[in-house]
Amino acid sequence: MNFPENRFQIDDNGCWVWKGALSSEGYGIFNLDGKTKYAHRVSYQLFLGPIHHWNELDHLCRNRACINPAHLEQVTSRENSIRGNHPLFTLNRERKCRKGHDLKKPDNILRRSDGRIRCKVCSNQWQREHRRKRKRRVTQVANENREERERCETIL
Repeated sequence: MNFPENRFQIDDNGCWVWKGALSSEGYGIFNLDGKTKYAHRVSYQLFLGPIHHWNELDHLCRNRACINPAHLEQVTSRENSIRGNHPLFTLNRERKCRKGHDLKKPDNILRRSDGRIRCKVCSNQWQREHRRKRKRRVTQVANENREERERCETIL
């Protein structure tokens, strides 16, 4: 099978931009033997060979409509996510926690027993808040118990 040249256009960046239908995520799609296929995956398989079943294709050009096999690389799902623009992975690359605390400073890091790291600043804030809420609950229960005792004493 050859890709029809009228289905893609070569742009200034060397991307082969798919001109046919696009998926909701922006990937080129078409029907082949009654099944919907991703154009970039078919292009890769035609020009470079099979895609391992545990791998995904990363668009090195960051253009999801591109089907140029030279712009595609087989990577694991994890690697593809890390390379992408998801906020959590962006923060990981910048070595910051979700709240933006700098994790490049050793003083800001708590190492868990399983080897993962946590932000010390966020952990301390969470513990303070947790203790405050717990103290408030204990005080509330104690007050309710006192009020109940007082009511019982007035009845007797």
